[in-house]
Amino acid sequence: MSTPEGKRNLLFFCAKFVVFAAPLGAAWWYVLPQYAWVLMELSGGILRTLFSVPIESGSIEANGLLNTDTKLVFLIGGHALSTPVALLATNMAPYFALVLATGGIGWLRRIWILLLGAAILFAGHLLFLVLAVRFNGFVAEHPQLPTAILQFYLTLPFLLWLVLAYWDKLAAYMPDEADERPQAD
Repeated sequence: MSTPEGKRNLLFFCAKFVVFAAPLGAAWWYVLPQYAWVLMELSGGILRTLFSVPIESGSIEANGLLNTDTKLVFLIGGHALSTPVALLATNMAPYFALVLATGGIGWLRRIWILLLGAAILFAGHLLFLVLAVRFNGFVAEHPQLPTAILQFYLTLPFLLWLVLAYWDKLAAYMPDEADERPQAD
């Protein structure tokens, strides 16, 4: 059963989330072309070095309202391969909003959760781009695959937030190793 205090806390959390999400989302989309450039440089280097993909050049196309249609474009063998990086990377802002709106977390732990989650999201963005470019033929034959993966990336900030911000509470529900050992009679 929910208590009145629990309902108030939930409403307060939701209000804080909305207050943080709007400006963080706008700020994120503003810097998205620069973030995409970093992803382009790193993924391009990985693709050329580890996978011998003959990338001739790379560019960022910042389009749409607040850069919400930003694309990363690699020129490979005279053909442009375009990836909608805005769809992929927009999950960073809601993650920050969730962590900032969460009560009961000290500032050092909050900073650690923000940095760790941002690093995991960044690594996921980088991995997606490397695999999407490296296996673009397979992806072209299975157009539902990028959509399914992007749906996962939309939920990832919420999963990270739950695990990182509430690990101590989640761990309390996990059985202890001692509980799993057979008992001697």
